[in-house]
Amino acid sequence: RRRRRRRRRRKEEGGGEMLFYDASEVDGDGVDEGHAASAEEKGQNTEVVLFLVDFRSEMRTQVLSSGQTCMEYAFASLERFLKSKIVAQPNDRVAIVLYGPVETKNDYDLEHVHVLQKPDPLHASFIREIQTFHEKTLKTASEEEGKGEGKTDSSNGLALKNALWTCSLMFKDFKTKRVDKRLFIFTNDDAPCGDNAVVEQQIISRLDSLKELNVDFQIYPLGEPGGAFRPDFWANVIKGVKSEEDFLTQAQLKLSDKFEMIRSKINAKRRWMATSIQVAEGFEIHVEYYLLASRQKNNPKYLDAETNALLKGDTAYISEAGEVLEEPPLKGWDIRGKQIVSTPLEYEELKDLGLDGFHLLGFKPTSYLKSYHQARSAAFLYPNEREHPGSYRLFIAFHEKMWQLDQMAICSFSSTRGNASAVHMVALIAQKEGMDESGNQVEPPGMWAIFLPYADDLRYPEHVPRSKKEAVEFASKEQVETAKQVVRALQLDDFEPTYTQNPTLQRHYEILQCIALDEDPTKCKIVDETMPDPDLFKQAEEAIDSFRDQFP
Repeated sequence: RRRRRRRRRRKEEGGGEMLFYDASEVDGDGVDEGHAASAEEKGQNTEVVLFLVDFRSEMRTQVLSSGQTCMEYAFASLERFLKSKIVAQPNDRVAIVLYGPVETKNDYDLEHVHVLQKPDPLHASFIREIQTFHEKTLKTASEEEGKGEGKTDSSNGLALKNALWTCSLMFKDFKTKRVDKRLFIFTNDDAPCGDNAVVEQQIISRLDSLKELNVDFQIYPLGEPGGAFRPDFWANVIKGVKSEEDFLTQAQLKLSDKFEMIRSKINAKRRWMATSIQVAEGFEIHVEYYLLASRQKNNPKYLDAETNALLKGDTAYISEAGEVLEEPPLKGWDIRGKQIVSTPLEYEELKDLGLDGFHLLGFKPTSYLKSYHQARSAAFLYPNEREHPGSYRLFIAFHEKMWQLDQMAICSFSSTRGNASAVHMVALIAQKEGMDESGNQVEPPGMWAIFLPYADDLRYPEHVPRSKKEAVEFASKEQVETAKQVVRALQLDDFEPTYTQNPTLQRHYEILQCIALDEDPTKCKIVDETMPDPDLFKQAEEAIDSFRDQFP
């Protein structure tokens, strides 16, 4: 017999601060494809996010209904976003650029542009510097505003033009295909160019150049709904706002809660892996596989008690004599009293069914799919046009016909070749794009991959009383009616699961952030949205008591 011993050795990380766990290690269900797919995407799927903040005096003087000035609201949103981002995707890059009557500070010597943070990976000092600037520099900025000719130049659009040029140069440093580039502007200025048509055209041209770099551009107009905000200039940027009479209100409705929309856009769902749907031999549709819902875990890292250096886990096989085996031990099974052994290579071949990706088996009406057929969280498929040109046309042909005929595709699916336990039966269901009244996308176009249970996975609890030869009891009409009253009384009108945060994880993150930012962890306050609403249950007391009386 052999025993296994786990050893840990130190691994020094050069520079930087080890503050939070690596999100790539928890993005998955830990069943099959997680580690392989995460390793494949690591270092490739990154985001570069640039924030442009208007630094005119009007941003510091206009007060919103929340009691904050436009500038305070913008920096509060940035701080909240950075704290969220450093936990979710700490390897992404974020930059903050101020434009207007500010001290020139950038690598390109462009006037009236202050690069507060370059597009570097997030770390605790990043957030501390933003907080320090917000608390100190922002208070004295008005005193420096009159220096030089910054005020005049910024009012005719020169500052915005230079800021966009700065962003363009920053984005050009990231040329890999697997980088998502995003740009957000906070401003309350509806006419940044004034009457200068030449600069206005130059800014529009610069925005077009950013679009050619595949930059996702968004403007977040600050102001009170219904306030004056002319659409003459920014309507070229904000699409889907039709009315000119109430531009600001419609733009804010389109963007919904600004910060939540920022989080939704910037923390975009990254593909889990690239795979394909094999329709027939030599005929396949290349798709991108997304996990839109995956349970997060606060996996800790092991550190050296003295140096805080990261520890890396190694596995070694030790014989009873104490010798380290150079090769892994043989696999073995006891079958009918006989020991059956195999080498690691033979063991891998035993598990390999030759399946990889989706293999089409046929079609069935979608009415055959029941709600209890979902064995696990569904995945989402989208054509991989970027890496395999022509995939979109093949995908949309099947997508449209499946939608029109109300059919679903039944496939076998394996994301890890060489693992027989990872072979699943799935149903592919076409979904059309859904838009709300404000033009926001609420449902993306594509296909859902519903994981179906095997016959071995189904349970039949109704068979238990029959096997015991017991009579099945049903609720009376009165009991059903009182249950309906309880359901009506406890309606959650504004419940939205995608906005409900895990209180355990949130507290974990908040404490880590406080420690990293030298704040008092005891002052962390987390709103637990999973707790019952006392007011709601007080209103439903009569219905609950009536229901309880039905079961003495």
